Amino acid sequence: MALSTLNNYWESYLDQLNKKPVQTKALTAATLSVVSDVLAQTLTGASLSTLNLTSLRNQFLIGLLIRGPFVHYWYEILNHVFNKLGFSARDQKGLPCVLAKVALDQLVFSPPYNLLYFHAIGFLEGTPTAVVAEKIARDFVPLMIANWKVWPLINIVNFKFVPAKLQVLFGNFVAIFWMAYAIKMTAKK
Repeated sequence: MALSTLNNYWESYLDQLNKKPVQTKALTAATLSVVSDVLAQTLTGASLSTLNLTSLRNQFLIGLLIRGPFVHYWYEILNHVFNKLGFSARDQKGLPCVLAKVALDQLVFSPPYNLLYFHAIGFLEGTPTAVVAEKIARDFVPLMIANWKVWPLINIVNFKFVPAKLQVLFGNFVAIFWMAYAIKMTAKK
């Protein structure tokens, strides 16, 4: 594929991001969630011909309806709060604001978001509530510990260096590997 073709795709993506930010981020998250699930399934021994299509559908729906929109609006809220506190977009790239955003992201957003993921995947799989609760009791703390080992550094890079409108995309690319881990942690056992 020629570099000019890739550039055209990128320009088209940016255009859609400007025109329809939530929808574009939702579709991107849905697509990359499927990529994460393919990765998770192949890492556990599935071949491409034996992939669990229901799981792929579930991850697509979670990316489309939860991951893309929720992270978009969360980042909007963070930027709005810091704007209201008197920090310009430039100030928000400074280390004090970046670290404050990371702390808020990891302590305020991540725990309920990860709990929502457990519940959403349980709902889509038709898992009884009691079983979801058992899975949360067993796997939530290890998932959050892993989350806190990975995402603070990623979000420092994201909030410091990535333009605001591309932060969800950056997180989605990193999340390919994170979601493969989360899918594996929340998979039926």
